[in-house]
Amino acid sequence: MAIQDGRYSLIYQSGDYRTMRVKTPTKGNLIGKRILQIKEGKDFNAIAFLTDEGQVRFWKRFRSANPVERLVRIQKAVDRITADPEGTGLAYAMKENRCCRCGKQLTVPASIYKGMGPECARKNWTREDQKKVYRAQALGRIQEQDMPLDPGKRKFREEEPILML
Repeated sequence: MAIQDGRYSLIYQSGDYRTMRVKTPTKGNLIGKRILQIKEGKDFNAIAFLTDEGQVRFWKRFRSANPVERLVRIQKAVDRITADPEGTGLAYAMKENRCCRCGKQLTVPASIYKGMGPECARKNWTREDQKKVYRAQALGRIQEQDMPLDPGKRKFREEEPILML
């Protein structure tokens, strides 16, 4: 399965974390090519193309400037992201308080719990996702005023079950 455009963090046992971004340009010579970027400081630096199979095709300048061990570690990191894109996206949101899709600041606990803001969530928010948030609310992790509406922006009717534990 291909990794979607977005930001992903890997958290290590030491507490350190590394962040990567996958971006597909919509303008210029690289339209449709998926680019892998690594966060260094506050900036993301492009290092490679990413295939649909999850293979990293390092750029010559990056490959020649880094030892083989680092290239192997980056490929392993991409493999971990491919195995759990939702978890690594959520890790990014929790560490940075930013949407894992667009990078905008997150302030509402429900958005942080989902890993993305309301605009990005509307694009791929499912009924199962809502149930997870309602369960979290029942466990006291999210306050009622922070609860999102479903993608159609309709409020739940009284007779609808919204909490299924």
